[in-house]
Amino acid sequence: MDDIQQFLGQIGLSEPEAQIRLTLRQMGTSPASSIARQASLPRVTTYKILQRLVDEWLVAQTQRGGTAQFWIQDSTLLQSHIQRQQTKWTRDQEAFVQLKASLDSFRTNAQAATPTIQMYEGKEQIRHLFADIQQTIVDHDLRMISTFGTATFQEQVVAHQVVRDYAEGLIDFLDDQKVLITNHIAEWWLTMEQIRSYPGAEMLADLPAGDHAINIMIVGQIVFVVIYTSQPIGIRIGSPELSWALNFVLQQTE
Repeated sequence: MDDIQQFLGQIGLSEPEAQIRLTLRQMGTSPASSIARQASLPRVTTYKILQRLVDEWLVAQTQRGGTAQFWIQDSTLLQSHIQRQQTKWTRDQEAFVQLKASLDSFRTNAQAATPTIQMYEGKEQIRHLFADIQQTIVDHDLRMISTFGTATFQEQVVAHQVVRDYAEGLIDFLDDQKVLITNHIAEWWLTMEQIRSYPGAEMLADLPAGDHAINIMIVGQIVFVVIYTSQPIGIRIGSPELSWALNFVLQQTE
């Protein structure tokens, strides 16, 4: 029964719709009041759902003694429903392909310049963030990136992970492709008191990834930010202006 309900959900039926259709299948031809009682749903809600299922050709309706009766003919109703959905999805996909160019043309220069923001939450999503950094480098054929990271003694002692634990693929990629990296590291004992610059991916790999350590990576016109907590948070900001401003600030520390 659970498998059937799950399948009905996969083809677009809501949980109440699937429940009513399964109830009706078990009962046979029945009025809405009986179906509602058997399914433990309000009568008005049940009747509305039945009418929607009739409109979708998933339930048949007839009249007996002046009362609407609902029934299910056989499994061909579901098969026909799936075929109609496939046809509709094909038409929608074709229509989208035709309209995409027109839709893109509506974007104004102002809209194109609007910063784009994407959030990453949790350890697995942070790994996706570093994979996105690698893909950004490839897509734009970048040969240089700038980073800012915190590495106080407190963070290094408390943190049980380093950036490599999240970004091993990226670190190896940066080494293999000889991408120039300028790491700006904020360090000292308990708090950040000085910033130094270090080249190379290995320094980025060894930065602490815990105890609220921070990474900021400027990759072309995109800025990636990671704050490492028990559930780390990442942000991807597509903004040429922000990228330029952060690069300018970091250059003043060199």
